[in-house]
Amino acid sequence: MRKTNLFSIIAAVGIFVAATPVIADVEVNYADFNPYASYGGNYMACPIAEVVNTGEKPVRLQDICFNVEDSENRLMKTIDMCSCVPCVLSPGESGYLFKQNTQVSDIANPFDCHIVPQFSEQEYAEENYRCELSDVAMNILNGDKYEVVGRATNTSGSTIYSVQPYTIWFDTNKRCIGVSVARRLNEMQPNEQQAFTIEARTAFMEDQTKIATYKIIVEEIPRVVITPPPVHIPYSEMENAE
Repeated sequence: MRKTNLFSIIAAVGIFVAATPVIADVEVNYADFNPYASYGGNYMACPIAEVVNTGEKPVRLQDICFNVEDSENRLMKTIDMCSCVPCVLSPGESGYLFKQNTQVSDIANPFDCHIVPQFSEQEYAEENYRCELSDVAMNILNGDKYEVVGRATNTSGSTIYSVQPYTIWFDTNKRCIGVSVARRLNEMQPNEQQAFTIEARTAFMEDQTKIATYKIIVEEIPRVVITPPPVHIPYSEMENAE
């Protein structure tokens, strides 16, 4: 087991609620299609885009997809059900749109294509939930398998229902080349600490030597209690129920 100290840590500064019409702007810094040949002669891709919130309010990205276009900008395919990490971007914060290992064998020449990210935006209000990270390390296991370990501590004064850690991988040019998702941590009381492990195989990143650094993003999910409105039962139905 070999360890490296190349990492940076980002802990999301809260969870966001109360969607309203968007005012902020989100710009695309870059978008990479990342096609590759998989076993059996099939073609796969790991589309990734970096975006940044250039506005003054937090926003959540929704309806995320990638349009795959050829060299003449003709639409070849739309890759839908894509994700953004973090799901809510604070002003000035960067996020990463991605879809893990999607099938693109239906495209005649995927290596001659590029992607155009599509998404909608909603403005969100911020709640103060916070986790801090410690004891973070990256282990290179069996060839193409990486493992990032660490601990998350609930430093807010409220219970956090769940914590979702992610690892964002970068090459020497500081471009994102992959996103790994960890198993969610359980409910955390104030000052409680839990360990996490994020595993990633680098097949979709072609070559593990391309990894130069990484950062961890954690998103905190508070418990939301929804009280249903009272339901009026007509007197006649109450008699029938008896």
